[in-house]
Amino acid sequence: MTPLRSLRGAKLRGNLIMYSRRRNRLKVFGYPLLLLFVTAIAYLEINRDSLLASYKRFIEDRISAASNLKVSIESMEGGIYRGITLKGLVFSKEAGGRYLQMLKIERVRISCRLWDILLYRLFKDREIKFVVSRGEVFLPGEEHPSVHGLRGSILINRDSFQVLSLKAIVRNLPLEIRGGITWQERFPKMDFYSEFENRYTRGLIKVYGPLKEPHIGGYIILFDKPYDFSGDILTYENGFRINDLRLKDEWTINGEMDTKHNRYSLKIVPWEPSPRGDPPRVGTGDKKGEINIVADFREQDFLVHGKIEHVDVGNFDVLTEVELTGKRIGISPDDIAFEGKLTTSNTIINYAPFREFKGQYKLSRDSF
Repeated sequence: MTPLRSLRGAKLRGNLIMYSRRRNRLKVFGYPLLLLFVTAIAYLEINRDSLLASYKRFIEDRISAASNLKVSIESMEGGIYRGITLKGLVFSKEAGGRYLQMLKIERVRISCRLWDILLYRLFKDREIKFVVSRGEVFLPGEEHPSVHGLRGSILINRDSFQVLSLKAIVRNLPLEIRGGITWQERFPKMDFYSEFENRYTRGLIKVYGPLKEPHIGGYIILFDKPYDFSGDILTYENGFRINDLRLKDEWTINGEMDTKHNRYSLKIVPWEPSPRGDPPRVGTGDKKGEINIVADFREQDFLVHGKIEHVDVGNFDVLTEVELTGKRIGISPDDIAFEGKLTTSNTIINYAPFREFKGQYKLSRDSF
């Protein structure tokens, strides 16, 4: 036997010995581990319903604690290899010793599995997609939803919350929202925009900047007449404030929206052109009049009080107080109608007393 053949034979025997040792280790450790893995999978599938029930209660408790709302989930479906689906979500808020529903969602599909939850993989190394179907939003005390047909997709990870597309019908106005919130920096920032359109109006609203004090801008086309606007918003616990919202550079709007008590106030100031003949622009001319509006909305009725102080309407200088009362008579989201009274008081036009107005009205879809 030549030295070369002897060397090849020794190498082959060494490889066979190493292969035999690895095979023995696989028998000792690999097969039991594989058996343990298969047993765990089988156990989880067999006990899937009890695990889902436990996680359903966990999700309800965590969302309730984070949002100060009562959250209930009718059922939860999913598996080790199948995505999770939540059905019959209801978000309620306590008021006067009873719970009022705020949000209802028929179905939410989540791109994660029980395996991800058990291994604590949520939001750590992947994005989670939520697909919402048939949601409804209720104002406090209302039996019929103000927003219905809510559907769309949301993407969440450790650093951001992204609305890929969220569509709904708000008071018969189709609406679509896109954008997101990022919290990579010290102060979270948002960047949302919304488009809407129906037979009477269309437009775009963009909200961006710091989460606590965002900026707002966009345009509205009402009966083929465009109105662009921009301003600032300050959010707080019960609602938000509007600071120096400029409308067409001819008006400034300031106000407070108390969404908790459904009370809203606005101060609208028109501006006239600069004495130099420049185009109308806020701050370049003189303030011309003032409009103050306070509105209270209840479960089925509302009261709006306005005070107009020396505002030009055509060629008339108008000073008056207007009170608008009304109640809802529609019985469904697609059949909204209002009726009420409109009265004026202390009316002075071109610095002379003027006859007051009292009348009744009825507004419905057919009115337009």
